[in-house]
Amino acid sequence: MKMYVKVYCMKNYWIVLLICCPLVLMGQERQVLTLQESIRIAQEHSPEAQAARHTYRAAYWSYRSFRANYLPSVNLSSSPYLNRQINKVTQPDGTELYLRQNQLITDLNLEINQNIWFTGGSLFLSASAQRMDELEGKTTAYNTQPFTIGYQQSLFGYNSLKWDRRIEPLRFREAKKTYAETLELIASKTSELFFDLATAQANLDIARSNLHRQIPCTGMPADVMTSVTLRKMKCFSLRSTS
Repeated sequence: MKMYVKVYCMKNYWIVLLICCPLVLMGQERQVLTLQESIRIAQEHSPEAQAARHTYRAAYWSYRSFRANYLPSVNLSSSPYLNRQINKVTQPDGTELYLRQNQLITDLNLEINQNIWFTGGSLFLSASAQRMDELEGKTTAYNTQPFTIGYQQSLFGYNSLKWDRRIEPLRFREAKKTYAETLELIASKTSELFFDLATAQANLDIARSNLHRQIPCTGMPADVMTSVTLRKMKCFSLRSTS
């Protein structure tokens, strides 16, 4: 009975070992990156790059909004409403008569605007139509203004359209330069860290090679030799810092 338990436990142990070995091997796999791949990943996923990208997008849409102010705009509006009330009407003989009034009024307005940047004013063209239905008498009346042209100009204040035309392109150009500069700084920092890591890996490989060469000559165990080497390295670092 005891042998059966031991065999059963050993079988479970090998099953767990076979399941965990691929996971350990997968966890120990290295990801090899070139300098160009490292720079691309840093410029796409680093917090500095994402913050610079969002700042540039905000400046871009602000510039698009500025450009839209100099384009023609078309506005179409309608405001229907129902009017129900009782009005007092004075008769010719001096008596007063209360009449119920039910009106349904519907209007439609079309307006085209164009801002004039060198004057700061606005030129507009509009047309409107109105319909009034008397629900009590069942009558209908129309009122139309087929064509209206006008110009609006502020007499006081500065010309914001003229100054925005000078300032906003400079702001957008500055935002593009700042974004490009941020990406270049990220690439420079990534290159510096990349070569620092490459140098550290090369020094580690040289130290391991020297360590394996010294072990057969000294005849010391590997763990003892490693501890001695680490102590020497610590002493050397302390001397160099002092």
